Amino acid sequence: MREIKPQGKVYLVGAGCGGEELLTLKALDCIKNAQVIIYDSLVDEDILLNARKDCEKIYVGKRFGKPSPLQSEINGIILNKALEGKTVVRLKGGDPFVFGRGGEEAQALEKENISYEVLPGISSCIAVPQRAGIPVTHRDTSRSFMVITARKSDGTPVDRQVLEGYARTKGTLVVLMGLNLIGYIAETLISCGLSEDTPAAVISDGCRKNQRVIRTTLKNAEKDVKENNMKSPAVIVIGDTAACDFSGEKQQQETKNILITGTATHTEKLSKELKKLGLHGEKLILSKINISTCEQELAKGIEKVENGCYTIFTSPNGVDVFFNLLKKYEIDVRKIYGTRIAAVGSGTCEKLRNYGLIPDVVPQKYTVEELAKAIAEDCRKNGGVKSAVAFRSAQGSKSLEEILTKEGFDFTDVSTYSVGADKDAIENFEKNGAEKKYSRITFSSGSGVKIFFEEMKNPQSFFLQDTVVICIGEETKKQIEKYRGLIGNMKIITADNFSCKGLAKAVKESCYEQKQKIKTEQHNEKSC
Repeated sequence: MREIKPQGKVYLVGAGCGGEELLTLKALDCIKNAQVIIYDSLVDEDILLNARKDCEKIYVGKRFGKPSPLQSEINGIILNKALEGKTVVRLKGGDPFVFGRGGEEAQALEKENISYEVLPGISSCIAVPQRAGIPVTHRDTSRSFMVITARKSDGTPVDRQVLEGYARTKGTLVVLMGLNLIGYIAETLISCGLSEDTPAAVISDGCRKNQRVIRTTLKNAEKDVKENNMKSPAVIVIGDTAACDFSGEKQQQETKNILITGTATHTEKLSKELKKLGLHGEKLILSKINISTCEQELAKGIEKVENGCYTIFTSPNGVDVFFNLLKKYEIDVRKIYGTRIAAVGSGTCEKLRNYGLIPDVVPQKYTVEELAKAIAEDCRKNGGVKSAVAFRSAQGSKSLEEILTKEGFDFTDVSTYSVGADKDAIENFEKNGAEKKYSRITFSSGSGVKIFFEEMKNPQSFFLQDTVVICIGEETKKQIEKYRGLIGNMKIITADNFSCKGLAKAVKESCYEQKQKIKTEQHNEKSC
């Protein structure tokens, strides 16, 4: 029996096509427990959110025409991490053994006697056509299907003999990684005897929120791909079933290209709220919460809390960090007993209720200026102590301190956490071919706006001429206004409710307005 070295273990995992709902349960379990995840460009970013906080994520995506690591280099990374004794997940779009080079990686692991396991995934060769409403087999039109890649391992086009073999069948041909060769493929098949009117379909960004489909013929395929500006990754389907549309989506959604920005937690929560409303957003993780430099400040701030004073929270993040640090330093939560709790935003209030606290002071208008005025008014009415301690972001608005100090308060501003750019997440987003433009872009904080415009390489490229920016709070809106020079005369909407639910509602309403506008324009055109 072959000796297995006592190193780590590698899981070659198929991520399938789409989000975590299409993963196998075992694949999801492996991802949650991995110490290292080595992933491709076609892996949905949502899946990576299931990883442990201390998991090392290594991007090794390959995209045609863009710099990418050699397969030998990827093999080396997998081997080295396993030899360090780590539990490694090699996460691949689709299925590892269906044009996923999983066999080559398994060979490398076999050679080094490293323990590994292969977990299947849903292959794009059947899933992407299915999402476009195309069955690869149908008893009346196609009793078989053939799957090929358009290029050989040396990068040259697939041999003519392969296409001749398909031309002699009456099935369906599925071509992966062939968008740039569609002209060659179509011409070759026609020269091999297929009718130039043979149906063909091209699906770009299959199984993603921004999936696009064109149905054409072999004769018009190359022209239609260019005219519709179809982009990789794409799957090509050729044969009678390519003309089918059994997608069940007869009413196309008006707006699919929504960009959600913020922290990992915020983008995930807003994404779920949008899904409840029938909308889908792409997540751009811009920022992360950093509390390591703020722990000493929190301890000092707690000492300032006294009976009758005002304890202020301005964000859900501030509430979470506050209570987590109380637990870490074993500070009794009854320290804030007898204080009056002040909060701004329904999200902040909801978070406080989760910890068993009901705020005493909440302004009707969700701004820190209104919060400060509400605290001063509450103090006058109830004869409270003119002392306030705010536990919030280091980047918080100075207006809170200025107004309360002017009202005669002894004000202590505690930097409970800071928000910084998540440069790894931004880099990954840009590496994954972030060339799309968005009709809706959301922002949840001024710091997020600043990171977007100052850390992204080409932020203005994400905007269409009529892009609508939707944000939480006047402070966030003011920050966006500073970048008018980059985004032009874009419409900026502030959500009525300062929560993910409120932001999602504002996005939905904006999409509805767009739909009504389009209907009106179409009606006017018919009238003319």
